[in-house]
Amino acid sequence: MNAAAFDSLCLDFASKSMDADAAKRISDAAKALVMNAVQEFGHVPTNAEASRRMEGADWSATVTTPKTIEIIDSNVTELELLLSQAKQAKVFPLLFSRRVEYSLQKDAERVLPQTKLPAKLSERILALYAQCFTQKTKTPSLKVEAIATVREREAKAAKKAAKKAGK
Repeated sequence: MNAAAFDSLCLDFASKSMDADAAKRISDAAKALVMNAVQEFGHVPTNAEASRRMEGADWSATVTTPKTIEIIDSNVTELELLLSQAKQAKVFPLLFSRRVEYSLQKDAERVLPQTKLPAKLSERILALYAQCFTQKTKTPSLKVEAIATVREREAKAAKKAAKKAGK
């Protein structure tokens, strides 16, 4: 390949990259307009509290803002030791499961209020438990799809729910 052919390839690539960058900026601006409209005027779908949805005649858009729970290992370890000291070691596995890292148990928020803790350690245990994790908000996602697709999926889900309820 000669220099002129190579330069032509590079020029084509640079031109297409610039076009892609421009298209991305335009797409991002359009996405922001849709997301803002959904967040301002949309509704919260049934059983989807982390989402907002807006529907038109032909399109449906859903903005979902998921959250994660980050476990703070050092505080969890301290809580485990404190529960052991309080003669409540059996409570710990009801709050956290141990692997390489801790994960919050499904019904953890109900355990301590239902547990009889020693008066002198109760306040400290509750405070430390609250410091064992933080909730983080993830970046919102946007899903845009044809309304016909949404209706078809909803019909299938309703049919499946009706069958399940009939059993």
